[in-house]
Amino acid sequence: MTYARGVTVTESGVVLNRPTKISGITITAVTADTLVKLRDGEAGGPVVWQGEADNAGSSLGRSFVPPLRFFHKVYVEFASSGANSGVSIEFVEP
Repeated sequence: MTYARGVTVTESGVVLNRPTKISGITITAVTADTLVKLRDGEAGGPVVWQGEADNAGSSLGRSFVPPLRFFHKVYVEFASSGANSGVSIEFVEP
């Protein structure tokens, strides 16, 4: 049995310090377009996925089937963002 649990962040950094899978993401742009990169490992790790929320549209939501796999840990990079922008991630847990 698996379930998803959500985590919300507003700045770059390690979100989960272990291997995992991501089943969904929502990027919220508040005052400017927000570009987010999901990396496997640290800040210099490979980009597994990236997406941009347009400020005019407010947010971008995506589901991943099959889930995105991270072999080391999940690092979120806010490549560009406005004040109060954020990202919510759904982790798949065993």
